[in-house]
Amino acid sequence: GDEDNGEMSAWWLLTALGLYPLQLGTGRYHLVAPLFDHVHVKPLGGEPFTVIAEPREAGADCIVGMTLDDTEHRDAWIDHEDLHGRLHVTLGSRADAEASDWGAVPPSATPVGHHPQPLRDLFGTDPSDPLRDDDSRTEQTWDTSSVVIDLPELGEPLVTRFLTLTSSAETGGDPIAWRLEGSQDGETWELLDERTDQSFRWRRQTRPFQIPSPRGFTHHRLVITTAQGPLRLAELELLA
Repeated sequence: GDEDNGEMSAWWLLTALGLYPLQLGTGRYHLVAPLFDHVHVKPLGGEPFTVIAEPREAGADCIVGMTLDDTEHRDAWIDHEDLHGRLHVTLGSRADAEASDWGAVPPSATPVGHHPQPLRDLFGTDPSDPLRDDDSRTEQTWDTSSVVIDLPELGEPLVTRFLTLTSSAETGGDPIAWRLEGSQDGETWELLDERTDQSFRWRRQTRPFQIPSPRGFTHHRLVITTAQGPLRLAELELLA
């Protein structure tokens, strides 16, 4: 009854493929025994890959070896960028696994001696601003397709790592091209990120855009240069 917007079924499918997304946000999958003998995956927008598991004998439910395109893969994890070609998994019993030296432990997502520092919105929640009220049901509209959105001044220079934009509930007003700019004085602006030919596949879709060279500024503005008609946006965040 609680499907979590598709997350439960997505994780079940990944685990059935032998790829468990334990360390969220790292792009890393922990390798577990696949449920199927042979699966061919054609990701939307990615390279296809095949997972082969053998043998399928009673009690053979642990990984004892693996190759990636016939090259030995000894780590008990795999990065998303390496999901292509043929993943050949050799299964054995628990006793076989204990006797095997396969399966280097994945590195921690947080360096030793440090604590996790999740991304946060630079500006926090503002219930009076439709773009910053953390509610995609509200949105802001403009009468033009080119707009300069000035964001609140910060008390100190902070480093922006991601811009997120959330499309509106209606079609026809999504941003297509823009520049994110930063300034120390609100007068002289430097380019932080620039995008063109962008699109939003779904309504109220939040898309993250990573800043290629993060730098700290006290002032920020988003310059929308092109939109699909008069601009409409549901949410805007700068994550640090």
